[in-house]
Amino acid sequence: MRSISVYTEEIDDLETAAKDLADKISNGLELCKNTCAIMFCDIEADEQEFISEFRKYYDFPILGATSVAMLSSDVGYADIGISLLVLTADDCEFNVGITEEINFDNAEVCIRNEYDRLKSLSKYEEEKLIVTYAPVMNDFVGDDIVKCFNSISQAPLFGGMASDGFTIKDNRVFLNGESSQNRVVMLLISGNIRPVFQHEYTIINTKDVMHTVTKSDRNIVYEMEGEKFLDVLARTGVNINEEDAYLSFIGTVFETMVDVGNNEKISVMRDLNTLNIEEKSGTFLGNVAVGSKMRLCLLNKDDIYNSVKRSFVDVVEQMNAIKDYEYSTFLVSSCAGRFLLLSTEPDAETKAYADMLPKTIALAGFYSYGEICPTYIGPDSRFNVFHNKTFTMVAF
Repeated sequence: MRSISVYTEEIDDLETAAKDLADKISNGLELCKNTCAIMFCDIEADEQEFISEFRKYYDFPILGATSVAMLSSDVGYADIGISLLVLTADDCEFNVGITEEINFDNAEVCIRNEYDRLKSLSKYEEEKLIVTYAPVMNDFVGDDIVKCFNSISQAPLFGGMASDGFTIKDNRVFLNGESSQNRVVMLLISGNIRPVFQHEYTIINTKDVMHTVTKSDRNIVYEMEGEKFLDVLARTGVNINEEDAYLSFIGTVFETMVDVGNNEKISVMRDLNTLNIEEKSGTFLGNVAVGSKMRLCLLNKDDIYNSVKRSFVDVVEQMNAIKDYEYSTFLVSSCAGRFLLLSTEPDAETKAYADMLPKTIALAGFYSYGEICPTYIGPDSRFNVFHNKTFTMVAF
C-alpha cells in the first residue's frame, strides 16, 4: 500500500480547492489498481460540492467526517480547511459504505446490513481493518457502535465521532455525495495490511478516589456507592451548576475501569457531557456500566504532549518489530477536548511528534468527540474500545 496526505485551507472556492488537492495527488502519488480516500473537513465546508468538483479529476470513493481541526503530514496542524488521505494498493481492497438512518433500536441491523453488503463485494475471506466514523447522536453513543461491529466482525476497529465547533449538534459524516447526522460510514480494508495500534492518555493528577457506580443506564450515571452522582462530585470542589457540562469540565476527565472479559479490566477515559441538576445525574459521551470504578482526574498540557510522544514511540517500536511489511500510513483520532485544552498552543500535538514522524509515512487525523481504537489485553489479544480524551493511532 502507498498513501499521500494532502491539505488545502480553501473552503469557499471549492473548485480551486479540488484542483489544488488533485494536483498534489497527481504530483505525489501514482495510483494502483484499488484506491480510496479518507477526508476530514471544517463544518463550514460544503463537502458534497467539494467532492463533486474533485470528481472532475478522480473518481475513487471518499468517506469521512467533519472536524474542529485536522492533523496532516502535508501541513502539520490546521484549524480550517479540507484534508484527504489517499490510500492505494494492488494487493489491498477498499470497500466503503454508509448505513441507513440509525437509532438505538435499529443500529445493529443497519450496521450489519451495510457490512454484509460490503463483504459480498470482496474477494477476500476476511477484512484486516475496519475504519468507521459516526455523528454524535443523543440515543446512540460510541460504545454502541463498537458493540455493533464487535457482534459482526472480529476485525480491529478504528475511527471516531465527528466533531464541530463545540455545539455538539452540527457534526456530520459523509460518503461521496451523501452527508448525514444519523448514519455511520465504514471502510473495510482487506488483503496485505498489517495494522498496529496505540492509544495513550497521561494523567498525573487525580482529584478523587475511585468510586463504584451503583446505578446507571448506559451513559447516564445516577449513583456512586449509593449516593447521588452530583453529591459525590460536589465534594471534589468542581462546579456542578452548569447543565451543559462539556466545556465546564474540559480540563477534567473521568477515569473508568471497564471489564473486557476473561477477568481483564482496562482503564478508559470518559467525558462528562451534561448534568441533570434535578435528578443529580450526569450524562457521559460513553457508556458507564454498573459496577465500574470511576474517579475524577485533572488533565494538563504536559499530559497531552507526553501522551502523544509515548504513542509515537510505541507504535514505531511495533512497526520495527515487523520485518516483512512496509508501513506507509498513520491515521489518528484525537479528542476534541484535548484540542480545546490546548487553545493557546493548538499545534502542541503535532509538535510532539514532529521529530518522530518517518519521512516515508503519510499522516492524517482529526479531533473527535470520542475515539475508537483497539487496546491490547495480551500479546495476541485485542479488544475494540471507545475512548474519550485519548490520543489514538493506527499504522498500516
